[in-house]
Order: sequence, then C-alpha cells, then structure tokens
Amino acid sequence: MSFLLIDVEVIFMFPWAVNVVDLGVAGVFKMFIFMGLLFIGLIYIYKKMALSWD
Repeated sequence: MSFLLIDVEVIFMFPWAVNVVDLGVAGVFKMFIFMGLLFIGLIYIYKKMALSWD
C-alpha cells in the first residue's frame, strides 16, 4: 500500500517538474496541496504501524 502511495507521487511529480516554469505560481500551489495530501497519507500509514518490520 505504501509503495502505491510513493509510486503515484512520482508519476504525478515528474511531469510537474518538467513544466514547473510554465505552470507558474498556481501550479506550485497545487503541487504543495498534492504533496500535503500525500504527507497526510504517510502520517496515516505511520500511525497504523504499517511501516514497522516485525
């Protein structure tokens, strides 16, 4: 599950990084929102103890 979270992040961030100059401030703001949502997902995974290696 966490692999899918990271994989989706990379798939969406690569085209953004290529076109960041053309997107302007609005594109940067939207990407920060997207990264914030992914960070919330990472916190959720951490709180569920899904990252522990037992």
